[in-house]
Amino acid sequence: MQQTAVAMAQIADISRQRGQTDEALRIYRNECIPAFEHTDFARLKAVTMGKIADVLQERCEFDEALQIYRLECIPAFEALGDVHQKAVTIGQIANVLQQRREFDEALQIYRSECIPVYKRMGDVRSETVTMGKIADIYFQLGKTDEALRIRREDCLPVYERLGDVWSKAHTMGKIADILQQINYADEALSIYLMECIPVYEQLDDVRMQFACRWNIGRMLIRKPAPNEFDMKEGIEHLRWALATAEKHQYAEAAQLREIVTRLFGGSV
Repeated sequence: MQQTAVAMAQIADISRQRGQTDEALRIYRNECIPAFEHTDFARLKAVTMGKIADVLQERCEFDEALQIYRLECIPAFEALGDVHQKAVTIGQIANVLQQRREFDEALQIYRSECIPVYKRMGDVRSETVTMGKIADIYFQLGKTDEALRIRREDCLPVYERLGDVWSKAHTMGKIADILQQINYADEALSIYLMECIPVYEQLDDVRMQFACRWNIGRMLIRKPAPNEFDMKEGIEHLRWALATAEKHQYAEAAQLREIVTRLFGGSV
């Protein structure tokens, strides 16, 4: 029964990756959790409860997500003596607080409860991911210089050293987001086009290609005095982004269709 539940959890993971969150939650709750109730499977149950909370967080159902992290996951990992997974779960709580714009508490958690654990355990990757989340908060607070510094000095060199091409491209995209915000549009465009999209194409990461192309399209058509080439390229990127969003049923699809229709009528 447990082996079947593990296989079902993998199916739920795939459903979640495809954005089919209702199906993922149904499988986690109805197929997996009942099979993991026995104490011998406490870890599998706690991990699955964490996945349920992750999905709820993605759906902005923050109160229920926090309740699961705090009441179901952390006590279970404490009982198991799993310090690392407890730190990961505490980080997820900080993620929720960050999304609710409770920035001070989120920063305090990342700095005092997550990073020290990762440092002590030599988990460089998790430490770097957490530093990136801190950079995101600084960006949201308008502290762009510090956000850029963290991305360039604390994150990028680590991913280069690890040979993690996806995380490096993701970090470059975050740098481009900041540059775009502080009116370095040309440099941001260059990063999206030269550092991000080729990697995502090579890795067949359609979701990240979509995000980059949508950004590029908007930036090109919103230039102060876009030339004919900029407009043509911008429209092509927007067309690709919209078609991809609708094909894959991304949550943003309806909003993008409305924006594109407002910009160009029915021509894109």
